[in-house]
Amino acid sequence: MHLRFAGDPLPDHEGEHGSATGLTAYRIVQEALTNVMKHAGDDATAWVTLTVHPASVVVEVVDDGGGAAAGTRAPGSAVEQGHGLRGMAERVDMLGGSLVTGPDPRGGFRVVATLPRLGPEATRPIEVSR
Repeated sequence: MHLRFAGDPLPDHEGEHGSATGLTAYRIVQEALTNVMKHAGDDATAWVTLTVHPASVVVEVVDDGGGAAAGTRAPGSAVEQGHGLRGMAERVDMLGGSLVTGPDPRGGFRVVATLPRLGPEATRPIEVSR
């Protein structure tokens, strides 16, 4: 696996304590790498790139495995519609971001999530008045 950071470092309030954006980025990388291990093949390599922009964070995970690019998967199959990809989509949607997943044109599989930068207050519970 290869890891690359680009852009400006996260400020302290978005760093180790986590924000909704940071936690979602972490879970996307975790799930995408789990999928690489499960589906890309034993010799696959993964590249993770985290790019921090002033208003967004882009998470990209690409692998060169044969599992997704080999064409052995039919549209709508269990791998394509698995819980992992659905869970990523739900997490990204809750933040108002975007997610693109699918075979990479160079071979392998690609996951790209664009997440808005939200502060730590976005992870606090919502008070419900009765």
